[in-house]
Amino acid sequence: MFLNALNIIFPNKCVICGKILDSVNDYACKNCQKNIQYYVCDTEVKKADIQYIDLIFSSYYYRGIIRKLILDFKFKNQKYLCRFLASAIAKAMKNFTNETTVDYIVYVPISFRRYMERGYNQSYLIAKTISSELHIPIIKYNLIKIKHNKRQSELGIKMRNANTKGVYKVLNSKRFNNKSILLIDDIFTTGNTVMECSRVLKHSGATKIIVATVAKADGIFKN
Repeated sequence: MFLNALNIIFPNKCVICGKILDSVNDYACKNCQKNIQYYVCDTEVKKADIQYIDLIFSSYYYRGIIRKLILDFKFKNQKYLCRFLASAIAKAMKNFTNETTVDYIVYVPISFRRYMERGYNQSYLIAKTISSELHIPIIKYNLIKIKHNKRQSELGIKMRNANTKGVYKVLNSKRFNNKSILLIDDIFTTGNTVMECSRVLKHSGATKIIVATVAKADGIFKN
């Protein structure tokens, strides 16, 4: 009853078109849900063919409406979009419980300078939402970024690998020893960022690394 009253005062709106929604549990209206189906990639779980990562899945292709929502969330302080973007990952985890059982959730960290510029870490917000929905503990401030580097999106493919080398560190390796980790990031493009984070986590004793992102670039892991 309280939620219904709250919804009247502060109505839940579609994150795409702004239409008032009937349910507080919805994120997008039916019409917009139909429209984004064109952009939605059936949530796929792939056996990773890159070192250090055991499993990778992304919920959408990084294009169209989804691309716009991620950019608005990441760079325009529209943090309310987090619940919508994270919900697809949480749903995928529920669908693949046998393959995706994990001990902890970890997120790709950002540098202090980037945090001061943006005011938040979008990957942490996604991870926090998933942790709340799936009741899996999130480990904060153990995987950290120790160097400020250029944005990957500003670099060519050849430069991206070098740009991520030596910028991440685990403070307490015992925390991850013999643990299965779900590593969260917003976008999977070339994979250099999550690969380097996974390398550090594996060297700290993690036995399994599952990478989950909201979206992936076209051409990544196509059959």
